[in-house]
Amino acid sequence: MITKLQRRIRNIFITGLLITLPIALTWFILQFLLKNFDALSPVFTKILIQLGAPIPEGYRIPFLGLGVTLLIVLTVGWFTTNFFGKKMFQVGETLIGKIPFVRRIYKGSKQVVLSIAEADTTAFRKVV
Repeated sequence: MITKLQRRIRNIFITGLLITLPIALTWFILQFLLKNFDALSPVFTKILIQLGAPIPEGYRIPFLGLGVTLLIVLTVGWFTTNFFGKKMFQVGETLIGKIPFVRRIYKGSKQVVLSIAEADTTAFRKVV
């Protein structure tokens, strides 16, 4: 009786963890990216002022972090879809594969992303 209760509580906890972790991880990654790229706003503001834009000193450009994040993702995607980018990516993966601690983190992250991508593509297939 107690072992069934323990097993049930463990299963509920693991289910909750599997639901909460991806949401929390996504939130923290997006928050990190947007905050760090928004920190570039004063730099861009100074450049625009030097170029003659009528912007007050200390003005923060709204949604700059989101725009820079999207631009980086698109640039990386565009770069890796051509022949030279694919070769550079393969070389980079080979180098990462030789760094002991980083290799484990990278492989685990890649497996998670690939499994999510696989689940997304199979979820919409017509079951016959």
